[in-house]
Amino acid sequence: MELKIAAKIAMLLKDEQFRKKLVTIVAVVIILLTGLFSAVNVKGLEFGGETAANVLSVLIAEKKAQLDSSQEMDTPLLYAIYSYLLDGQEKVYGSPESVANRLVDAVFPFWGTPASTSDEIFSAIETEFKVNFNSHERQTLIKLAERMPQNDVSDRDFLTYNLSAEDGKTNIGLTNFAYNVANEGCGYVWGAFGHDVTMSFLRRQQTTYSGNSSANLTAEQVDYIFQNFGGKPGFDCIGLIKAYEWLDENSGNITYQSNDFKDVGANRMYQTAYIKGNISTIAEIPGLAVWMDGHIGVYVGQGNVIEAKSNQDGVILTKLADRPWTHWLQLPGIQYVTSGEVQIDKWKVTIESGRAVKWEENRIIGKDGFAWPLPSDYGLDWITSTFGGRQNPVTGVWENAHGAIDIGAPGGTQIMAAADGTVTISRWSDSYGNWVTIQHDDTY
Repeated sequence: MELKIAAKIAMLLKDEQFRKKLVTIVAVVIILLTGLFSAVNVKGLEFGGETAANVLSVLIAEKKAQLDSSQEMDTPLLYAIYSYLLDGQEKVYGSPESVANRLVDAVFPFWGTPASTSDEIFSAIETEFKVNFNSHERQTLIKLAERMPQNDVSDRDFLTYNLSAEDGKTNIGLTNFAYNVANEGCGYVWGAFGHDVTMSFLRRQQTTYSGNSSANLTAEQVDYIFQNFGGKPGFDCIGLIKAYEWLDENSGNITYQSNDFKDVGANRMYQTAYIKGNISTIAEIPGLAVWMDGHIGVYVGQGNVIEAKSNQDGVILTKLADRPWTHWLQLPGIQYVTSGEVQIDKWKVTIESGRAVKWEENRIIGKDGFAWPLPSDYGLDWITSTFGGRQNPVTGVWENAHGAIDIGAPGGTQIMAAADGTVTISRWSDSYGNWVTIQHDDTY
């Protein structure tokens, strides 16, 4: 794989136009390497260390490097079609690398005009893979592409916000992980613990749990889950907790039964807990689990629970008092923090004697120590344009390598530096308006 990519890059380097775009392209490739459907070390999602999605991400980045400014690339629709039709279908369509190559080459042939409209993309894929998309499938996939998180450059970094491998597995880490998943709007799938919600995965779960009424994976339910949560990680109730226990905070990968945590169900988790009690006695300790027969959730403090609730709801925040929880428990293998100030989602929380005694709204700290540059009222849903390919909101022209994340907020909203640094530019720009550049370190 590496040799093939190196050979292709060597060929591209001979092209002067490509070299001019190299700085932007490198940034795109680095992000796309993780891919929308990033590899998760869970059963059934890896093929010789590579997934078709990872291979597809690299090929898409290479194709983008070859397109000129007048050519569009509907990458989100490609990922949606991949997740619906091609993921996990190696026996039908060939190896992951073959699947990715065929998909990209069908839409962006070496000779000829790239398929730009959705109809052209569907037609090209129908011809290549000998399939037919009916009108309902086309509309479903187009709508799914519109909802793809962060479009084609999304990865699993959101899973590790406010988490550090150095802290070990703690109740604060579990609480932040639960918030990360809920804030991203992830879905519920019976038996999932961070698996990417592709149609292939849903059908595998449907087959595995055929006849299990609790799984509720009828054809209608599978279609609903895919339409509403496709392209995001999926979890069931205990899977939300196991995913954190098996998470590598450095890579964002979830490896089955890693970190000395075994695979158990919700009831077994409650039965084996050493410290537990009636729900009426629950203390203000974020990261406790709450339990009812057959179901479990994460108490995140302030009277709230985050739970992987159902096919319809996904992973959501609910009120403790509104749900029929019967017991609470401390989770085995989780270290419960007894004192200090900790970050939980957007709050700075003071812990005394293991209890959260003070909650203050605070800045959200993300990857590499960068903070969200706006007040907490203006979160991720205020992103107006993501990094990578997009349609320019002013000109309407498709751009292959938008080199920033744009955030909108009402006039007068306070803007803060994302990290300590030195102001290197502060002036008016015809392109950017009032423009401030901060040098944070040698890298950023």
